[in-house]
Amino acid sequence: MKHFLRMCGGFMTSTMLFVTHVFAQEINFSNITSAQGLAHNTVNCIIQDRQGFLWIGTENGLNRYDGYEFKVYRNDLNNKHSLSNNYVITLHEDHLGYLWVGTFGGGLNRFDPKTETFTRYKHNKDDPNSIWSNDVRAIYADKKGKIWLGLHDSYQFGYLDPATQKVTRFSGSEHHISLSTYTIIPEKDQGFWIGSRSGLVYFDTQKQTCTKHFVVNTGKSGGNQVYHIFRDRVNPTILWLCTLEAGLVKFNTQTYQIEQRWHTGNSALQTNTVKSFYQDKMGTYWVGTQNGFYKFDASKNEFILYHSDPNNQRKIAGSDIQKIFEDKAGTLWLCSYKKGMSFFNPYLQNFIYYPPAEKSISYISSFCEDKKGNLWIGSKGGMVGLTQLNRTDQAKKVFKPDPNNAQSIISSHVNNLLTDVDGSIWIGTSGQGLDHYNPQTGKFDHYPFHAKNRPQIPWISTLYQDPLKPDELWVGTRGFGLFKFDKKRKEFTDLYRSQDLVNGTAICYNTIIAIVKDHQENLWVATREGLSRFNQKRLIFTNFLHSNNDLSSISNNHLLALHIDAHNVLWIGTHNGLNKLDLKNVDKKGKVKFKRYTVNQGLPNSIIHKIIEDEQGFLWLSTSKGLSRFDKKKEVFKNFDQSYGLQGNEFSTNSGLLTKDGAILMGGTNGFNLFYPQKIKSNTYAPPVLFTDFQIANQSVPISNNGLLKQPVWATKTIELSHKQNIISFKFAALNYLLPDKNTYAIFMENFDQNWRDIGHQRLATYTNLPSGKYIFRVKARNNDGVWSKQAAQIVIIIRPAWWQTGWFKAAVLCLLVIVFIGSYHTNKYIRKRKKQLINVDALKQATIIIEQEQQTLTQPPKRFIEKREKFFKDAQEVDSLKNQLDEIVVKQEFYKELNISLSKIAQQMGITSKKLSILLNTELDTSFADYINNCKVNAFKEKLQQEENQHLKLISLAYDAGFHSKASFNRIFKKHTGLTPSEYKKQIEGTSAF
Repeated sequence: MKHFLRMCGGFMTSTMLFVTHVFAQEINFSNITSAQGLAHNTVNCIIQDRQGFLWIGTENGLNRYDGYEFKVYRNDLNNKHSLSNNYVITLHEDHLGYLWVGTFGGGLNRFDPKTETFTRYKHNKDDPNSIWSNDVRAIYADKKGKIWLGLHDSYQFGYLDPATQKVTRFSGSEHHISLSTYTIIPEKDQGFWIGSRSGLVYFDTQKQTCTKHFVVNTGKSGGNQVYHIFRDRVNPTILWLCTLEAGLVKFNTQTYQIEQRWHTGNSALQTNTVKSFYQDKMGTYWVGTQNGFYKFDASKNEFILYHSDPNNQRKIAGSDIQKIFEDKAGTLWLCSYKKGMSFFNPYLQNFIYYPPAEKSISYISSFCEDKKGNLWIGSKGGMVGLTQLNRTDQAKKVFKPDPNNAQSIISSHVNNLLTDVDGSIWIGTSGQGLDHYNPQTGKFDHYPFHAKNRPQIPWISTLYQDPLKPDELWVGTRGFGLFKFDKKRKEFTDLYRSQDLVNGTAICYNTIIAIVKDHQENLWVATREGLSRFNQKRLIFTNFLHSNNDLSSISNNHLLALHIDAHNVLWIGTHNGLNKLDLKNVDKKGKVKFKRYTVNQGLPNSIIHKIIEDEQGFLWLSTSKGLSRFDKKKEVFKNFDQSYGLQGNEFSTNSGLLTKDGAILMGGTNGFNLFYPQKIKSNTYAPPVLFTDFQIANQSVPISNNGLLKQPVWATKTIELSHKQNIISFKFAALNYLLPDKNTYAIFMENFDQNWRDIGHQRLATYTNLPSGKYIFRVKARNNDGVWSKQAAQIVIIIRPAWWQTGWFKAAVLCLLVIVFIGSYHTNKYIRKRKKQLINVDALKQATIIIEQEQQTLTQPPKRFIEKREKFFKDAQEVDSLKNQLDEIVVKQEFYKELNISLSKIAQQMGITSKKLSILLNTELDTSFADYINNCKVNAFKEKLQQEENQHLKLISLAYDAGFHSKASFNRIFKKHTGLTPSEYKKQIEGTSAF
């Protein structure tokens, strides 16, 4: 009996079973704090405006974030148009694009992004038209533009009408209901649900009073504070109430009943202070509390906690989550108290991350899968060397060596795992030999390699079993060569080492890394000093080595991974890239040729640890700088690094597995990843790209009413510069906040660049010594998955010429030269004639004097031309200004389309006389008013004709849209200006395409 109990105790000790409900499938979070430029680590609110900027309210200012940099707006005591108070509580954008900013103690602010100025609305006890508190907690703009306000420490509710600047208040004191507000949410334009200190309140906007009041914490006096309200996306009649003392509450607006509540007494919540709630586009619930962030499954009453750790960049920095916000790309942002912001994208969690079973594990070394679909995970460096993971319930078993039990695993340092065809598990260890685990008995058997002249037990680096010869195992070691193990005899039989010749041949090297079998039953063996092919029938080794003088040789002798695909192509991972060898050509006469792929072809790193082919035929390569997916047909690499959710950038040699259901596992120094290649989602969000800065001579140009930039550069259409300001720079940002460092850009300066230029991750473009002229600078961006922005950002740059480069100066010089030439011609002709007529020398001298005087007169420019110009225009600068003004009114404001357009109307718009406008057209633009207007219409028609969306429209439709009012006048005017009929012109441009 004692012996039986001892055996039972030994069996339980040998398995060392520990079960957890979840094997910690982690979400990969990113964090932003004041170290990255955030104004303060207490973050209260966040919104995204119509341009795509993120606006973040903190305890120390309002932040604008573009994915790269923060611009902070704070109170300035000397500027009444600055933020009234730095403690920002809430934010809202109205239909006009204004940002409404609620502060703690500073009242309400309206921020105009185009002027970057704040308008303040503060409480004044002597002014009944002012807001009724300076603590603004909630803001909502209705369809009529009214700004409804939820204010704290108040018994009132109401709105501000920006059109009249009047405030309307409604009192809740008649019902003895406190309207000290935390949050408001509209109810079908009929009223508002208000989360207040006294519970949930309904305010009816038609009756202009509070009509309902619900207590959320009936079990105790007080503690009814509703901090946040979220309307369910699937069932809009459900409100999720976040309370400060009563947990999470589910409220039905049709029955006015609390349907369910979750608190510390009946759920996994660790606190009853729930501050935020969000339901993403997939319907998943997320809950933020004072003590943790949770994924919530209401049907299962399940809360999954994501632990915070400010020292781990993968985890949430803070545990007190005040707000949850989803941006346009689907990224969730978590605003925390004192710990900054954390963010992740729930739709793009492609790589499921599993940390090591214990912290002391240095890396995951190997995997295998048993017949039940359980995963077996080998590791090194800790007390646990082998772990079994049940993928159904995420339960795990860990196996530790026990020196007092011969049936326990022999070592905690596992190098390699192999699932036998019979369902048992083979374990290769470091220095402790070969172990065999029988799942039926739960026992381990040990094979330590004891033999003559071999006192040291080798490290097993790889295991291979030929399914056609299930009684044999091939065992590769580190430094001891290649062994064959006979399962029936339970002993090692054959040994192949580099120093032992077999039929005059030998294996390359005694450290074996990987083994595969080809279609001719040959074994291919990867070693640290070359590639060996072993012909099992003839017992002959053929070796393939790197040669510095042969580019078709294998790229490196240090091999790490092997894979043979369905086309009998051998793929080899080395310390210097990927190699391809077509096995069908190996036995043919001639030199064996390897094709190489390195970082020059797109690999993220030269060291390839493992090669796995997925069900779609892509090769997945684990490297020392992340994962790479290789398209064999297109020969293109797509790379993923730690920022995509990988366990790290460094992976382990031979640590990978393709499961029966198509999942791939890759292990490394921080755990392992599991992913389904066919289910990997790309970031399809096309990021808007905006200009964020404009510089002249490397100095940012400020916004000023009298300066070059009267609005922020992102809102500016045209910038006009002098010829001296010809060193200019543009800064820009793609507003894709998911891996913004992987956004890339292309730029094009029209009238300067020949084609678009791809500038990679660079966000600053500089142009120097631009000649005078008109340019259009364009920039477009693509996100981390290569999706281009739908529209390029563009800005017009006009560089005015120097006075000696102006058209009028060149024209004046040309006119003067013509006058001089004509005068000289007539003068010379006149002199010759006079010489013939003169008889004596004295007469000739006199005539010469007279002729020279006349010549001097002829070379002077006509007085009428000078007087005309000086009479109507001050200088060339005024002429240029009038030209630009004419272009702005007629072309950009499309006055040329007006039916009753006239010279006098345009002159009136410009603020000049009709005569002055007529002279401008005749002398400076060399055209009449009618021709000028008709030319504008012709240009507008040409532009519309070349736009892709107009290809299906008739020519006459485009003509009417361009300002023509009849078919006859359109055909006549178009041919006069172009020499072609509209149909002929269309045929001429067909077949061309713009970049």
